[in-house]
Amino acid sequence: MDLEQELTYIQQHIPITAHLGVDISSFDGNNIIVTAPLESNKNLHGTAFGGSQAAIGILTGWALIYLKLKQPGINNDGTNIH
Repeated sequence: MDLEQELTYIQQHIPITAHLGVDISSFDGNNIIVTAPLESNKNLHGTAFGGSQAAIGILTGWALIYLKLKQPGINNDGTNIH
């Protein structure tokens, strides 16, 4: 699975991900590591902004499900979060 291609797809369909600077560092079929730079997600105290943390956490869960569904060949391009 080409994680760069999957990240591009995610960034095109969930624009906030590009602004957060997220990256899918790894996906082994069961576990995913999503990272984002602190610099572009800081609050006024110099720590991680809570909104960024929440968005990255939600994205991580969504991306895990999205990538796991792709493994058996399930077409999930219409997957929506409600």
